[in-house]
Amino acid sequence: MFSWVTRSVRGKLLAVVIVTTCAALSVAASALIVYDIHTHEQSRIDDLTTLADVLGAASGPALAFQDTRGAAENLALLRVKPTILSGALYDASGRLFAAYAPEHLGQMSIPFADIPEITISDRRLSLAQPVFERGERVGTLYLVAKYEVVERLLYSAAIFAVVVLFSLLVALLVSTWLGRTLSTPIRNVASAARRVMEHRDYSVRVEKTTQDEIGYLVDTFNAMLDEVGRHSAALEDADRRKDQFLAVLSHELRNPLSPILNACAVLRLGNARATDIEWAGQVIERQARQLARLLDDLMDVARITRNKIELRMERVDVRTVVDMAVEATRDQFQANEQELLVQLPAEPVYLRADPARIAQVLGNLLNNAAKYTGRGGVIRIRVEQQGEQVCVNVKDSGIGIAGEHLPRLFEMFTQLPGTPGRSGSGLGIGLALVRAFVEMHNGTVRAVSPGLGMGSEFIVTLPVAAEPADKSTQTSARTAPASTPRLRILIADDVADSARTLAMGMEMFGHEVRTAPDGVEALAIAFEFQPDLAILDIGMPGMDGYEVARRIRASPSGRSIVLLALTGWGQREDVERALSAGFDRHMTKPADFAALQEVIGDVVRQRREASR
Repeated sequence: MFSWVTRSVRGKLLAVVIVTTCAALSVAASALIVYDIHTHEQSRIDDLTTLADVLGAASGPALAFQDTRGAAENLALLRVKPTILSGALYDASGRLFAAYAPEHLGQMSIPFADIPEITISDRRLSLAQPVFERGERVGTLYLVAKYEVVERLLYSAAIFAVVVLFSLLVALLVSTWLGRTLSTPIRNVASAARRVMEHRDYSVRVEKTTQDEIGYLVDTFNAMLDEVGRHSAALEDADRRKDQFLAVLSHELRNPLSPILNACAVLRLGNARATDIEWAGQVIERQARQLARLLDDLMDVARITRNKIELRMERVDVRTVVDMAVEATRDQFQANEQELLVQLPAEPVYLRADPARIAQVLGNLLNNAAKYTGRGGVIRIRVEQQGEQVCVNVKDSGIGIAGEHLPRLFEMFTQLPGTPGRSGSGLGIGLALVRAFVEMHNGTVRAVSPGLGMGSEFIVTLPVAAEPADKSTQTSARTAPASTPRLRILIADDVADSARTLAMGMEMFGHEVRTAPDGVEALAIAFEFQPDLAILDIGMPGMDGYEVARRIRASPSGRSIVLLALTGWGQREDVERALSAGFDRHMTKPADFAALQEVIGDVVRQRREASR
């Protein structure tokens, strides 16, 4: 019983109504009973006093003239009052003069005050009242009446019990109705919540039956289920796409690793021909670049997610950017025997943009076109100016895109049905990067496809620069000097293969190279070898690259050494930390020999300027 009350809103509501009703009735009944007893007592006193006044007035002459018979007749009239137990008349001296149903009324027990005196004791009401005749006291009238206080109390209690039972019945009926009206929606909400918790069924809805606060609670609960359902579906979809992404990532990482290992096996063969060795080197380089591209895409995703992408804006001819993207993807088209058609405007069209990022956007679109277009297919990239906008269209004759998949095409980790197992399908982040970079340039990108098997078209729109850039401001890529002096180079990396292969590359350019497997040995070699350039990894055992750089810079002989941080950490804060530690340059792994040649060229120019 009590568990049902404590665990049920309806039971609690019923208990509240009944307890409140009982408490209110108890207080009201107690007050009424006290009032009734007091009123009853006062009524009895008033009746007895009135009766005494009448008898006293009638018995005064009898007492004055010593008329015992008349006094007795007057007292005999008390028989019409059943509540009167006895009555007596006393003369002025206190002697019993006449009595009605006399009891043992002694002289000493009767008060002879000049005013009426009332005494209540032993369930009896006694009244002693002086009798006057012509202003002279001639005696005393003494009356004893029943005082039914207990009977009256029991009578009132019985009435109270009946009222309470009837009130409780009414309260029970009212609380039952209120329970259905108030607790039913709450029970429905609780039932729905239990179903959601047990079965994760977010399609449950509670019917709204009232327009009050409970109705608002039902509306809020249903709205919450809508929101939670959407988020749950989004989380489930994200989890599914994450699993799919990890599977694709594993597949994409194995794709380049397999030919790299095969090429390494060819190089280990003692009878490999020169053409085979050259082919193996090209395979390793090409697949290593593919791995680097995958890692770069993942890093870009992390930077975009954390809002840490920095654009290096400059005036650039859109034709230059298209040439960069085409050149980066040309090998893929040739390998697939696909035809690439490029249509550029005759006159320069300038953008205010980061050339590397826009080239990355167009390169991703061209890569996608090559991947999803069969061998011998045709891909076209067309650039045209439309007012204040530049429109770049990349159109292919490939597998096409179903209409229902177009809205989610640019979402992160999105793979079209049937594509995860497709060779070279990528990680599903390329188009998300495309949209992010284009929107960072205040542009738009959209996809159009007539349907499956009918090709697809991607349209990038970017704002034109306000004024054309001066041709004299256009810069070209720097190239390393044709003849580079011999430098002393220190390479420190705890990965032995990485240090050794980089050292071999530097030695092939004619430089003197020393390597170190950790920071402590790198510091010792730096002080003894006095290199022109120190290429230091950051995460080395014993002493990291930051500490090595700080100690080199603290030494007078180390202030002229050019320090290059070559590390896998490439976030903006990593670059800032490296520069604050004393590094001159920061470069992410894997090492780009062309970029290293630029660094070496800068070191050579610094040495020449210092010698002058």
